[in-house]
Order: sequence, then C-alpha cells, then structure tokens
Amino acid sequence: MLEATQAATSPILFKAGRQWEGRVVNNFRLKQYLGSSEHSTVFLTEIPGEQTRKAAIKLIAAGSNADVQLGRWRLAAKLSHPHLLQIFEVGSCQISGDNMLFVVMEYADETLSQILPERPLTDAEAREMLKPALDTLAYIHDNGFAHGHLCPNNILVVGEQLKLSSDHLCRTGAPVHTESHMDAYLPPEADQEGLTPAGDVWSLGMTLVESLTQRFPEWNNRLVDDPSIPLEMRQPFSAIARHCLVRDPRTRWTVAQVFSQLEPPAVAAKPERVSKPATPKDPSKRDIHTWIYAGGLIAVVVVALVLASLLRHGSDPQPVSSTPEAAANASNQPVGTSTATKPTSPVAAGGIVHQALPPVPESALETIHGRVRVTVKVHLDASGNVATAEFQQRGPSGYFANFAMQSAKQWKFAPQAPRTWALEFIFKSSGVDVHPRQIG
Repeated sequence: MLEATQAATSPILFKAGRQWEGRVVNNFRLKQYLGSSEHSTVFLTEIPGEQTRKAAIKLIAAGSNADVQLGRWRLAAKLSHPHLLQIFEVGSCQISGDNMLFVVMEYADETLSQILPERPLTDAEAREMLKPALDTLAYIHDNGFAHGHLCPNNILVVGEQLKLSSDHLCRTGAPVHTESHMDAYLPPEADQEGLTPAGDVWSLGMTLVESLTQRFPEWNNRLVDDPSIPLEMRQPFSAIARHCLVRDPRTRWTVAQVFSQLEPPAVAAKPERVSKPATPKDPSKRDIHTWIYAGGLIAVVVVALVLASLLRHGSDPQPVSSTPEAAANASNQPVGTSTATKPTSPVAAGGIVHQALPPVPESALETIHGRVRVTVKVHLDASGNVATAEFQQRGPSGYFANFAMQSAKQWKFAPQAPRTWALEFIFKSSGVDVHPRQIG
C-alpha cells in the first residue's frame, strides 16, 4: 500500500557522506556535499542537457519498502504547483555496496530554518510567508495528500520563489516514520491517526510561533491542555496559532479558515470549498522572496545617493550612504521609492557613472543588530557596464546578499575606468552604505 512509509533500516553512515563527492548516480554527479541527517544525505548535482541546471539529489537507505517509497515519490512528481518543490527523477542505486534510493529535486538556495537563528520574521514577513504556504497546502490536501513534514527546514526559496518541500508527501493517513527533528512539529494524534491535513495545520501553527518568536510555545500538560501562545504574538497571528494548536483535530481550524483569518474581511478571497482556497495571483519572484526574508508588502526604502567630489586621479570614491529618512528628505519622495545618482563628471567620481543602493524594506533593516557586510566583485565590459559579478564576501545572510548582488549589477562606470571593482555593502538598522573600491 502506498500509505505505508519508508523507514530506513540500513546502518549507512550518512553523516560521512562527504566522501561520496564526485561519484555518479544514474548520470547525476554528486558535485558538492550539502548536508545530511541520520537517514539521508544531500548533494548538489546538475540536470544533464543542452543547458545544465542546478538540482539537489537526496539519498536514503533502500530498506524493505523501497518500492513503496519510490511509488510515493513518483506520485509526488506528478503534482504541479508554483510553490511546491519539483521532483525531476527518482530511482535506486548502489554506493559502496549499500542499496539506496535517490530523488532529484529543484535546488533550494535557502530555507527558513537558516534565517530563524539570526532573527525572527516580522509580522509582514509572516503574513506573506503564510499566503503561498496555505495555498500549496490546500492544493496538496485537495489531491488526497498530506505534507507530513511541515517545518522551517522544509520551507525553501528556489531562485527567489517560496516553495514547500515535496519529497515527504504521503497519502492521508500514512503512518508516522519520521526524523527526530520533526517531533516538535507533529500533532498529538499522529501516532493514532497518521499524517493528515489536520496534522499539517498543527505543524503550521508550530512553525508560525517559532517564526515570530524563535521558540516553541509552552506546553506543560500535553495530555489535557493546548499549548500556550506567547503573549508577544499580535493579531491575527495569535488567533491563527491558537486555533491551529488545538489538541482535538476535529475542532482545529482548516487551511481555508486560516486563510480567511489572514486576509482582512474587506479583501478576503474566501474559497468556495473548504478543502481548497482560491489561488492568489503569483507575484514576481522578487516579491515572493521578500515574503520570507524581508516583508515584501509595500515598504521599500528610498535611497538618494550623494557623491563627494574626488581628485581626477585620486583615491577610491567615497562611500555611498542612505537611510530611509534622509533619502526621503533629500529627494522629496515618499519612503518606498528607489533612487540613484549620476555624477556630473565620471572622472571626478572615480569613473563611476551610476550607482544603485539595495531597496531593502525598512522592516528588514530594523531586525539587524550590528552590521551585515557583503562584498560583490564586478567585472566591466568595454562600455563600463557590469558584465559579470561574484561574491567576494557573501556574509551571514543570503537574503541581504541577494539584495547586494542585484544592486551591484545595476552600477555603471566610465569606459576608461578600471575593469574590476569591489563593492562593499554594509547593512545597518539605520540604512545601507556602499564602499566602492578599484581592484584592477
């Protein structure tokens, strides 16, 4: 039965999987070791073809129910939703004499679990994270599946688009055989009723509390009481979490009820069927990315760039600095408008013709304690445009690094300027500074 769940029974030491780098599994080369658990290991690979595409390949022990697991993956591969991680290929293989199964999926740049140790989400970020997650869960449930593993580790960003993992999808009611890190997210009825849509709602509630407070709710008497929602959680998230974390799955809110609570009554798109809310329009990739990491509603920082005059053959250009308030006053524009400057003389500005600052939402800057430094190395073409760019120092946050990279590619230099520059972006709660430096 496909409702059975694969349990790894092989003594394979997946945490030693780094030694498998370079091997080939069914035409997929294990290019780079990405991580492992007691039950699996993941590598960077590529989809072969005319244009190679990055992907992730996950290996698990074959066990006694290998056909069952392969069947689940093949069913999940048939599902198609813009916010569900795509499965490209599944199969079996042998490595060092051990029988394994593999699944090749879209490569994820980051997960929510990588962000939460650094900072909690803002309310705006949490709202925009919930929208695609709820719509994807509704699609999964409407097709007879449960996610079964909803947690920050399985809320990912592919390119700049939010997606839920798909390699653990199972038919509703499948028994629980899961990794230890999922214990805190599983509902109290899971052992008796298996993995269900109601269980996914419980996991969503736990994930929401953790995302906003960086901790789980208190739950002292697990046999009688519901978890206690932290007092600092504001509405509507407090109400959503409280109704998701109800011990009785029959009185727990459904995905549709959570969705209707999330949207203001005047604009709520209430679904006609309880099992599947109406699909919100899919915004641009950049908007979706800010759902997780920067609260991408409408608060975008105004930047006004002020360049100090330099000697014709003097030192590197002075740093560009911007704060939301200063930018708004300098340009007489409301906060939320991106601006850039163009010096009157490219030579006087060290060869820089156009500079751009990252339009980071103010809500994201406010979460920074100290400074986040990102350095982008840019290479110019004969016209002074940025031909290629690469990280010289990525920094601790992929979110801010992505903003720096996007802005660096928009810079323009005079044709006679040096062909290689390092742009150091310094993100602070008060704004963003950029220090351009000639390195070639």
